Amino acid sequence: MGQSKQDRDATLASRVKKAHVGTMERHVLVCTESDCDAKRATFKRIRDGVAAAGLRKRVTVTEVSCLGICEHGPICVVYPEGTWYHSVKGKTADAIVTEHLAAGVPVGRRAFHTNPLADDDRD
Repeated sequence: MGQSKQDRDATLASRVKKAHVGTMERHVLVCTESDCDAKRATFKRIRDGVAAAGLRKRVTVTEVSCLGICEHGPICVVYPEGTWYHSVKGKTADAIVTEHLAAGVPVGRRAFHTNPLADDDRD
């Protein structure tokens, strides 16, 4: 027998709180597919940088298996701005944390596309 609706709702509410969904301002998706040179290293560097900068309640970093670009990786995208970055390693990952995630200024030298999330007013 599965969980009751009340238990399921309580479990989900707990996970939402733990994941800081209610306070999230930005979501970073980092490709960790084998085609990306650094695999999980870039994900870990950005995740750890977010934590060190005290941004954990405002920024969520998620590893994904593929973002579909498969060239000049690792690839990551920051939402809601929809800023796509290529060749994200080392100092570039650090700059994304300090410049984009902390200060709100996209890192132009590695950004190759921008597609912000749609406003509620759009059709």
